[in-house]
Amino acid sequence: MHPSPVRTYLLLAFGISWSLLLGFYAAFRLGWLSNQGLQLLFNLGALGPGLGAVVAARHHYGTAGMQALGRRLALLPWPRRTLVLVLAPLLLLGIGLALYPLPAGRPFSFAVTRAQFHLSTPVTYLMWAAPFLSYAVLEEIGWRGFLLPHLQQRHSALASTAWLTLLWGLWHAPLFLFRLQFSPLITVGFFLSLFVGALLLTAVFNGSGGSVLACMAFHLANNVASAFDQEYLVVVLGAGYVGLALYLLWRYGPASLAPTPRVGNYFARLLPLLRPCAPLPARPPQLRRWAPPSSEPQA
Repeated sequence: MHPSPVRTYLLLAFGISWSLLLGFYAAFRLGWLSNQGLQLLFNLGALGPGLGAVVAARHHYGTAGMQALGRRLALLPWPRRTLVLVLAPLLLLGIGLALYPLPAGRPFSFAVTRAQFHLSTPVTYLMWAAPFLSYAVLEEIGWRGFLLPHLQQRHSALASTAWLTLLWGLWHAPLFLFRLQFSPLITVGFFLSLFVGALLLTAVFNGSGGSVLACMAFHLANNVASAFDQEYLVVVLGAGYVGLALYLLWRYGPASLAPTPRVGNYFARLLPLLRPCAPLPARPPQLRRWAPPSSEPQA
């Protein structure tokens, strides 16, 4: 029995990322890798979803599957609503910067970012900025480009997002060893924030007609907007995201979370092209008509 595309993808996404991240962490604990090296190599952990999607598409749908996935990265015009949603993290960041003096008592300064994230050398700036792009690009190829349409083929956008959030959150488990703080309360907050972000990404995906590039743009904007302040600006972003998610759920309903129908498994249309044709039946041998022996004497 052949494994399903979803199972193949998850085995690859978890296997690749966990092997890399746990291997890097073990090297750090053994003293073979510095903390800066660990934080830089952390970016390679995003390879799991990206490579997993490409390999699963090739394995189950052939070259045409890889091409179908690649077409989701094309730069196409997005509906205005989707464009506003993609830019929402930056818009909320602007609102947060405008409101920052109210709780902080002073205008925002990048010195706050330097102090919170310990930015002092080119290496520390690289450690801070590199995940913006690596995780935004490679994660979305897998989670939204491959897994989400497979889930939405059978489930509503809301149910698909809930399942995706559970799997996506578990995939982050090795990061709690060295990148994220761990406690029961933090874990609950982590899953809730991940679910809200996943709802917005599902809305972007369905509202754009299944554009993975649009999801990458939203993910990148969120990573940038979330990396300036961990006290006040992040509160504005979180509150804005929750408000947007509730509005989308109320306005468009759980079926698609967008004004357009949800995008199902666009790989499935390739299956009739991939099934081998049934062999033609063999041509029966020609039978000679029987004739009685001639009664005439032979010469």
